[in-house]
Amino acid sequence: MLRVLSGNHAGHPAGKEVKQKMVVEVRAKPVGPARFGRRAGGVRALAVASWLSTLVGAAPVHAESVGRVERTTPLHGSAPPAAPVAPSLADLQQWHNATLYQGLVGLRSAEAPPDQPIVGDNTDPWGMTWTKCTNLGIDLITTLVAIEQRLVPEPAGRAHIQSVLGTLGRLPTFRGIFPENIVIRGGVGPEVVAGKTRYSSIDAAWVTLALSLVEAHFRASDPGLAQAAEALLAPQDYRVFVGADGLLGAGFYVDVATQQKVDVIPFSYNDRNSEARPLVLALVGLNMLPASAWDNTLYTWTHRDGLTLATSWHYSAFVELTGALFFDEAALAPQTLGQSHASYVQATQRVAARRGHRFFGYAPACDAANAYAEFGLDRPDAVSPYAAALLTLTGDAGALRNFHDLLQALPRTGAPLPDGIDPTTGLVSCQVARILDQALMFLALNADIVRNLVAKTTWFTSAADRLRAMDKMLQPPAPAVVQASGAERTAVPGDKGQAADAGVPSVASPAAPAAAND
Repeated sequence: MLRVLSGNHAGHPAGKEVKQKMVVEVRAKPVGPARFGRRAGGVRALAVASWLSTLVGAAPVHAESVGRVERTTPLHGSAPPAAPVAPSLADLQQWHNATLYQGLVGLRSAEAPPDQPIVGDNTDPWGMTWTKCTNLGIDLITTLVAIEQRLVPEPAGRAHIQSVLGTLGRLPTFRGIFPENIVIRGGVGPEVVAGKTRYSSIDAAWVTLALSLVEAHFRASDPGLAQAAEALLAPQDYRVFVGADGLLGAGFYVDVATQQKVDVIPFSYNDRNSEARPLVLALVGLNMLPASAWDNTLYTWTHRDGLTLATSWHYSAFVELTGALFFDEAALAPQTLGQSHASYVQATQRVAARRGHRFFGYAPACDAANAYAEFGLDRPDAVSPYAAALLTLTGDAGALRNFHDLLQALPRTGAPLPDGIDPTTGLVSCQVARILDQALMFLALNADIVRNLVAKTTWFTSAADRLRAMDKMLQPPAPAVVQASGAERTAVPGDKGQAADAGVPSVASPAAPAAAND
């Protein structure tokens, strides 16, 4: 799911937990470099006839019945009433929740066995024949939210969660960690390529976080369901991903025949301003990672378009704002995360205005020319609806209006939404829909529910304390320097007087803003 870059990683000696042994080599399509990015898939759309059957009353494959929420317009058909200049979050929930959730239900794969519902990865020709463990975690979280928002009857939602837990329970694991890629066609099981199965720390961490939400939410109301989630959490140990740097490593391969760890992926998550932030906090709070996996990360400042914000990978909305789905980061750390998030949204709007974009929201996606590209403020060539949704997490009026207008420009059929939009014309540039991106849209509109779910977990208090501590660690940054790209970046000294490039933890305070071009 996430980028893999060069770096150093050395894991601890491998341990194993084998629930079944698969030595038959199977392969989910497509394979190759595209599978090692944040998401995978081509640019052609899979037919959505099975999903559209829901529009005429037929139940989709493996779909529970979808309830209704009070609204002023029907689920399908006419658009919502004309929005005020700045629609509220409640408006957007009322107008768009049901259609977005219907799209998520539509991404459950028809390739799965009748008694084993599982979401596919995307809608390209191969996308429903395989998935990632991340997607099963996402399915759990979105179903919890749908129950809370009364988009699905609670008994049906619980039954679906139970079935997903059953699917996870039948997968072989390594120290309790789920395999990254899962084959659906021909029987649900881990992808095996050249006799090896790949394990990704961040992909598996999404499942762990989701299981912790299920356990906490049903602890009192449905102890059996909570215990089923806890049973999957109990054997997990993410220390197997930790290297000599004390950081969470990206992953490794396991030889299926010997169950030994081989081919470690040489990259560690050392950037606190990344999509890994909430996942590392959860794992540390669950005592599945050492505190060093958080303490040794860096948070540094830069200047773009006259605004001060945190440095991040290609400055995408996905990297900057995913953590705000799970915590009110602006309230917990207003001087660091709060300022960076607000500045990021403003910088995005300035980039869009300068380029004459009708819509904005830049993050990894596909477009007419690329099956996958790292879009962001560094490369604002395509808009992805999920990126526009993440921008609304700051409550910015322009971001709320932008996301509403973008959804209004897309078909309101209940089918999963396309991943790539031309920012100038608003026309679809990539028809492929992806389960993660559809889910991020839905979760962004319902972050209040997600945060309430997180607040019930055993790890919330420690995570919130670590986020609050970011503001207490403020240090004056060194003067900004101009990079070759034209963007200005603040050189930040590390803690205890050490240089930031020495790899020590560092949180810097913002300096006076300086202009920079995208």
